[in-house]
Amino acid sequence: HGIAIERAHGGGQNSLGGFLVPDEFDATMIDLRVEYGVFRRNANVVPMSSDTKSRPRRTGGLTAYGRSSGTATTESTKSWDNVTLVAKLWSVLTKYENELSEDAVINIGDDLVSEIAYAFAAKEDDCGFNGDGTDTYEGIVGVRNKLLNLSATRANIAGAQVATGNLWSEIVLGDIQALVGKLPQFARRTGGVKFYCSNEFYATVLMRLAQAVGGVTATEIANGFGPSFFGVPVEITEAMPHTEANDVICLLYGNLAQAAMLGDRKGTSIAMTDSDSTDFAKGIMAIRGDTRFDINVHDVGNAHATATSRTPGPIVGLLTAAS
Repeated sequence: HGIAIERAHGGGQNSLGGFLVPDEFDATMIDLRVEYGVFRRNANVVPMSSDTKSRPRRTGGLTAYGRSSGTATTESTKSWDNVTLVAKLWSVLTKYENELSEDAVINIGDDLVSEIAYAFAAKEDDCGFNGDGTDTYEGIVGVRNKLLNLSATRANIAGAQVATGNLWSEIVLGDIQALVGKLPQFARRTGGVKFYCSNEFYATVLMRLAQAVGGVTATEIANGFGPSFFGVPVEITEAMPHTEANDVICLLYGNLAQAAMLGDRKGTSIAMTDSDSTDFAKGIMAIRGDTRFDINVHDVGNAHATATSRTPGPIVGLLTAAS
């Protein structure tokens, strides 16, 4: 049972009373894990009453033209399309022996249910930020790849700011300022604008740039700067890059709720059974968690060879140079 056998007189000697003083086991388990759920917290969460849901989107507006009295007015048209969500089924399955549940000092069932919910939150963040459209992500394309997929010529992407170098140490304050300048007015005025990055990027780039400006007091060094930059909140997410690499979006800036929808068809449901013939014979319990959601990153701007034709969307990204 994991109880250490020690040979000495007294409480530490098993033959002379040590067995009467076993090690203490705490029913509280040490559980160290990073936080997920950033994407759901900031995206536009849309409840779904069916497996498919579409929302109309304005893609173009009317144009005002000058005209002389008595002449015909030039006609213009407004345009729309649909943003569609198709709920995907996501599952987690695990098994445990009945004896483990009976003998463990913690509630195994409760612990695994918590772990299932954590796995779903991690999957949402991964899909929302890093999805590449493959089966791993059930066809979901996340924000970072949505931006990069606009053009292989990065300079043509309206919502992408190429950093001064390919190393994080080469990123300068002007790179961040240029990124901020790309965000359109309709996103800035909402009050929902944030930076999104990993803790490593925040500490080694944003904090470094803030301290290098000058005028930093001892109090600011001691107390820290808080998770903000340029007066804008910084969301630390594990889904963003933790290490530097070439041609990678390492920082996002903007209003995620305007750029992406998360369709929530069903919250987490839990099912438990030992009805499988093999599991029943072996005394094994199976526990499965299900959820259904989809993510559609629908607005990240466009890409164009002509600068005046580039239109950024409500979220923009800083990417490292190719070399």
